[in-house]
Amino acid sequence: MLSLVVTFSIIEIALRIFLPQELITPMPAMADREMIYRLPSNTSAYLKGTSVRWFHLKTNSLGLRDREIPFAKTPGIYRVLLLGDSMSMAEGVELEETYIKQFEKKIGTKPSGRKVETINAAIRGFGNDQEIVLFERLGRRFLPDMVILAFYEGNDLTDNANGGIFTVKDGEFGCDNPKLIRKRGQ
Repeated sequence: MLSLVVTFSIIEIALRIFLPQELITPMPAMADREMIYRLPSNTSAYLKGTSVRWFHLKTNSLGLRDREIPFAKTPGIYRVLLLGDSMSMAEGVELEETYIKQFEKKIGTKPSGRKVETINAAIRGFGNDQEIVLFERLGRRFLPDMVILAFYEGNDLTDNANGGIFTVKDGEFGCDNPKLIRKRGQ
């Protein structure tokens, strides 16, 4: 028995020295009063995706999975803002491989000569209600020319029903958050 323990211990040590495994660094979520939670700003994680592939997940100063993008838009830029959940945030691939960045790369410049710039504001686990709150809080400030609200039929209906930010009572849509309630014409 002792020889087995010694043998397996030596094998374990050898494997750790000669074939080290990369460590998973998780990205925690932070509580948020209006959006339930959000990703922390300026954070980096190294994760194994569902495709058994390692990838980097970094957030900018706003907690979005994207490079730093100023709110002020450079003249000649056509800005596209993506709101969505994990399918659009695309955990499992590098930022440049996400569909919104592939769109930016493929389009490059519109026929009008305006350069296309995309902003990935998708956050894993968000429902459309949280995405609307995120748009009201940050998205508008980017002055997007186009907003894409991604909907994933696999879980967005459940996320929307369980989010608790918006309600449906007696067939009426409601919201208790005064920051999200706008007067007509605004």
